[in-house]
Amino acid sequence: MAVTMQDIADLAGVSRPVVSAVLNGNSKLKVAPATRARILELVNKTGYVRSLSARILNGKSIRSVALFVNPDYILIYRELQYQICMYLAAYGYRVLNFPIVTPKTESEILQDSLQFGVDGILSIDCLNMVRHEDIKIPLVMLTHGPPYSEVGVDHEYGGYEITKHLLQHHGHRKICFIGTGLNWQPSKIAGFRRACSEYNIAPDDSPLLDLTWNAGFAEELERLIRKRGITAFAASCDYVAVRLIGYLDGLGIKVPGEVAVTGYDGDMYANSGLCRVTTMCQPMAELARVSVEIMMDKINRQLYRPMEEAV
Repeated sequence: MAVTMQDIADLAGVSRPVVSAVLNGNSKLKVAPATRARILELVNKTGYVRSLSARILNGKSIRSVALFVNPDYILIYRELQYQICMYLAAYGYRVLNFPIVTPKTESEILQDSLQFGVDGILSIDCLNMVRHEDIKIPLVMLTHGPPYSEVGVDHEYGGYEITKHLLQHHGHRKICFIGTGLNWQPSKIAGFRRACSEYNIAPDDSPLLDLTWNAGFAEELERLIRKRGITAFAASCDYVAVRLIGYLDGLGIKVPGEVAVTGYDGDMYANSGLCRVTTMCQPMAELARVSVEIMMDKINRQLYRPMEEAV
């Protein structure tokens, strides 16, 4: 038989409204810390589960956070989603996933999520088409970093360190940055350029190769190696790195024997090619932890109200 809120109240020696105040974040009724701790302990011990449907119908908080993410986006974000779910669960929050397939649907899906009475919204590279000031509940944007979001990875530092690895530890002096959509990689490229500059590498010896809509990439790639003497490639992501290694192998160019290739992200692709790829790992667990902590702080500040009477 399911445990009810009244059962928890009887075991704790308090009234049902007191239990409700603790579980629902009702700040109009002040509950002594010891009483609150006793109620929460009984909730955990008895396995009490609040009725989700009843809370939705009553317009109450369901201790849930909406997670917006593009389902077709890069693989590394799947790990980020998992880590976010784990950290939110540790705080006793559910995650409601709302995939954003196209930016045009953002506003509509946002309104759908609010109907569930979510306590906050976490967005991974989404909600760029809506006015954030119109969202009245806690919102945390992540991955790009300031000023686009509150939490993000320093890709300039990452691009710098992975390039410095090729320069300092392997002695390469002719390096190419290769990737898809280089217009979307300004921070990584800035780090690449900074590292090359520190080693007095001229731009002509550190070219950029964009694979996006580049029908002549094959000829350009072979020219970089055969005629310009490029000996290393810093790839924009692990997927590009693995595909590049396979392509070079087809040309009879061995990696790492003749040409070095590094990746970026630290996802499953780094170990899925002809050889393991040296890569710059993104700190997904840390990114998730910080994002969730900011969310919890925002939720707690929004829920806080002056207390009236102690129990």
